[in-house]
Amino acid sequence: MSIYNNLVFNTNMPLKDSIGGVRVMLVDFSGILVEGHKGLFRYSPNAIIIQLKNARLILEGENLDIAHINSDEIYIKGDIKLITREDK
Repeated sequence: MSIYNNLVFNTNMPLKDSIGGVRVMLVDFSGILVEGHKGLFRYSPNAIIIQLKNARLILEGENLDIAHINSDEIYIKGDIKLITREDK
């Protein structure tokens, strides 16, 4: 399954729709931009967990790196293999 389909099916979050003030966008099939995050929960080169308002977005893969982060958005690059959402 492609990373695009993985994101849509595993998170139940349409890529172009805002859910609870959070927007998740796949960028050039090489990274993910998350707008409206509430911070990092965990970070390693193989897994990044992003805190959302009512859930956590879990990115798993290889060579994951935070290319950009500020108080509203985070851009993650790397070989993303799996994206899931964990409700609080």
